[in-house]
Amino acid sequence: MKLPLASALCLSLLAAAAGSACSDRAPEVHVIAPVSLSGDRIQVRGKSGARAEIGPDGALSIDGRPVALAPAQLDASRRYYVQAMGMTQDGIAVGKAGAALAGKAVGNVISGLTQGDTESIERKVEADAKEVERQALRLCERMASLRAAQDELAGALPAFQPFAVVDADSVNDCKK
Repeated sequence: MKLPLASALCLSLLAAAAGSACSDRAPEVHVIAPVSLSGDRIQVRGKSGARAEIGPDGALSIDGRPVALAPAQLDASRRYYVQAMGMTQDGIAVGKAGAALAGKAVGNVISGLTQGDTESIERKVEADAKEVERQALRLCERMASLRAAQDELAGALPAFQPFAVVDADSVNDCKK
């Protein structure tokens, strides 16, 4: 695995851990840097540090001020929300799969060493790692969908353009 995919896995493990934290307030889970989930709202930090927030209904606010949306803009905002939420869920799934892989790998090592079958250890771990990699690639596909939804929203609503932070390089680097 190359660094970007490994980084996505590490971030996913953190997202899974944050998603299971107990607290009186909703944890903030980073979808990808500057996009995060807080409760049921997606937050996006713009290039200037401003913050946009999108609710499950597509309602958008920028720096705490509601933005009036035409029907087409509201639909685009909802699509962005759905993709960002999906990316969060996919990231948590990858994190959990990665944690399960680590536990299984330790078990395989112990089993292989106690049985004197060290050759099977790598084979078993690699087979399990393929599943985690497949899920991580699904996360990269979701990033591409998030970018498309982001670009649609930024095209329909100029006020969202400073929050169009997922670029083509991020999407391409994810799969490397």
